[in-house]
Amino acid sequence: HQQVPFEQIVDRLQPERSLSHSPLFQVMLSLQNNEQGSLSLPGLDLSMLESGGQTAKFDLTLNIAEEAGGFGLYWEFNTAVFKGETIARMAEHFAVLLSALLQSPERDVFSHELVTCREREQLLESSQDIERLTPSQHCLHELFEAQAARHPEKTALVYESSRLSYDELNRRANQLARYLTAQGVKPDTLVG
Repeated sequence: HQQVPFEQIVDRLQPERSLSHSPLFQVMLSLQNNEQGSLSLPGLDLSMLESGGQTAKFDLTLNIAEEAGGFGLYWEFNTAVFKGETIARMAEHFAVLLSALLQSPERDVFSHELVTCREREQLLESSQDIERLTPSQHCLHELFEAQAARHPEKTALVYESSRLSYDELNRRANQLARYLTAQGVKPDTLVG
């Protein structure tokens, strides 16, 4: 299949075309492990320059290059799709996974954790906040409102390209509740 030009593959598969993304894939892993040949011409001194490209060709590319004493990992990403913090977290997760694989190569790759120690502590800390309000003590809407009060600006809901903060979702839920009450809906009334 490597002999078939890219354009012929695209023509044959007929994927939905969009200027917002590549027609076949959005994520690429590139291993640069070819020997760097030297180029010499009589009377000229030549050296390699870094490309320093500023445009991501795909949503996410991980370039792995052989370097003296190891490998260098370079993340390239579409800033309309990913935030820098997300890629930094992804890079940390990848490093955690690689470290675990080196320590236990016999284990299945999917059995390893990806979270860092710092993230695990943060998750445990936030779960302790939730444990203080156990479901046996509070209804789901009370737990949600408590979360909205603690973190009103955080994202609560993502649907396609829309995002709602806890505060906005809580306000919209309350608006819907007031509307349903005005329509005669009472507790234990089924609403489609």
